[in-house]
Amino acid sequence: MDTNYISSVQVSKEHYKIQSYVKKQRWLNFYYQIQSILQIRPQNVLEIGPGPGIVTDTLRKSNISVVTLDIDPNNASNVIGCVMNLPFMDKSFDVVLCSQVLEHISYDFFKTAINSLYRVSKKYIIIGLPHSGIKFQLQFKVPYFNTFSFFKKLPFFWRKHSFDGQHYWEVGKRHYLKKQIRNQLINWGYKIDGEQFYFDDPGHWILTLRRQ
Repeated sequence: MDTNYISSVQVSKEHYKIQSYVKKQRWLNFYYQIQSILQIRPQNVLEIGPGPGIVTDTLRKSNISVVTLDIDPNNASNVIGCVMNLPFMDKSFDVVLCSQVLEHISYDFFKTAINSLYRVSKKYIIIGLPHSGIKFQLQFKVPYFNTFSFFKKLPFFWRKHSFDGQHYWEVGKRHYLKKQIRNQLINWGYKIDGEQFYFDDPGHWILTLRRQ
């Protein structure tokens, strides 16, 4: 087992420049992260890996107190630290948001990271993970009604993931299917309060865990 889960910083500060990093689908993913939090109506949030800070800024403008944490000291977060061992007291935050982070750590440490997130959360954990696969979509508009969309995603269940310099694993590939991850979380004793998978943001899977 690889025990060097902190290793080195994989993504530099320059990677998060708005012009190159924030494409349309990423904007949509930020939107869905924000909506997932706003519907909970928390007073405070811990955001791990804030990236360009779009989610952080929006939540703060919605009168929510946000503390940010990142492993990279150059990313101007409030706290420098690792998701595996969060430097906060138990039950410090109403919501802990950890999106597009856990795939940067070996899956061997997935449970340890989830336990760490759970420890500092009072109520909810929101996790965003990359989802690989092929999307099939049908969309049509009926006059005087909303647009109707149907989509299905075929995961790359036959494809083994190889470390690409950033991602150690991705949902949808062999050994990392949604059903497998969902069952593991349940077996570990976590309650899945909801999961979202959007037709206009098919590359991400958002899970909400609730403290029991």
